[in-house]
Amino acid sequence: TPHLIEGPFTLGDFEITPVLLAHGKMTTRGFVFSKNNKKLLAYYTDCQEVLPEAIAAAEGAEILVLDA
Repeated sequence: TPHLIEGPFTLGDFEITPVLLAHGKMTTRGFVFSKNNKKLLAYYTDCQEVLPEAIAAAEGAEILVLDA
């Protein structure tokens, strides 16, 4: 069953924060994965532009996957 993602959620020990990404006239979602308040991974795919809010959300992440 699909679930609507409307805000941060947890999966095991990970905190996952959805981030809006621009994709032409549409928006997509990227995700920032954290553990113990440490940003481990920002996963931003299928985007044409990384908005300032997404840059701020990814700041400090150990790894950034961008439009892979």
